[in-house]
Amino acid sequence: MLEDIWFQTSNPNTTIHILNISIKPNIHAVIEYRLSFITGGIENYKITIEGADYKAWSVDDRYLFIYIANKHALQYVEKVEPEFIDRIYCLQNEDGSFRNIVEKKKNPLYTGLPPVVITNETIINN
Repeated sequence: MLEDIWFQTSNPNTTIHILNISIKPNIHAVIEYRLSFITGGIENYKITIEGADYKAWSVDDRYLFIYIANKHALQYVEKVEPEFIDRIYCLQNEDGSFRNIVEKKKNPLYTGLPPVVITNETIINN
């Protein structure tokens, strides 16, 4: 079962939702996805990734997110999850004073992957 996968793009109005991925090992992947617009509306797409693009995918799914965003002249915007989520609360001491407690809980969405570094370059076509 495919979990709900979505990501932000450089356009704050547009998010991309991956709906289905069908893989033929070492051959290609067929990806069904949807562009959703905050202002309303959706567009559904289906693409096949094969050849050198499929081989470049490897084990980091962020490649797929960047690939799809580029198809629509958008940039993938990575949401970097913190390793821990802080829960902050206040407790009273026996003498009537108060102390702040910071409780750190492991974030289940944390991947441990370093953030994606995207460099910019300009190509001028004559």
